[in-house]
Amino acid sequence: MWLLAGRRQEFADAISSAGPAVLAVTVLLQVAALVARSEAWHLSIEAAGGTVERRVLYRASSMQVVGSVLNGNLGVAAPIPGYAFPGVEDERLAKGLAGLVGTLGVFALGSGAAYARGCA
Repeated sequence: MWLLAGRRQEFADAISSAGPAVLAVTVLLQVAALVARSEAWHLSIEAAGGTVERRVLYRASSMQVVGSVLNGNLGVAAPIPGYAFPGVEDERLAKGLAGLVGTLGVFALGSGAAYARGCA
């Protein structure tokens, strides 16, 4: 939020200038990201031999998103235990690599979308 400090009017103008279609697409992309992340967690846990219902993971992921809006550290404090890079024996390294690869993947997708729109 500190990035928006002192820029209230600019932020309000940006939101009000976005059309309903842009806002709808944004919401749909957020929902798709939530489902994709939850499904990735489910597959990772299943591959590690664990069993967790999708419904439980979807709820956990949803609450993490809501919690991180309220407090940015909340999502960090409650990671999914089965989220790890496959084939790496060291658990800390496997989780770190999974986070890094996921972050780079999201960055690449966002950069590609920005480039395709001519924004980059």
